[in-house]
Amino acid sequence: MISPVFEELAEQHPNVTFLKVDVDECTEAAGDVNAMPTFRVIKNGKKVKEFSGANADELKAMVQAHVA
Repeated sequence: MISPVFEELAEQHPNVTFLKVDVDECTEAAGDVNAMPTFRVIKNGKKVKEFSGANADELKAMVQAHVA
């Protein structure tokens, strides 16, 4: 399960906004999500990274690469 990893990263990086979106309830916010889970990095209003799947190592690496 990827949720505990997501929560842990959110706690480790309080200066980063982590959001969960229920794609069934918030269809407009879901945008073009085709698979779940989908993780995105958005900086200055632009999507700079995205991947789908429950890969904890990839999620951690993505967060580490974009925190600053």
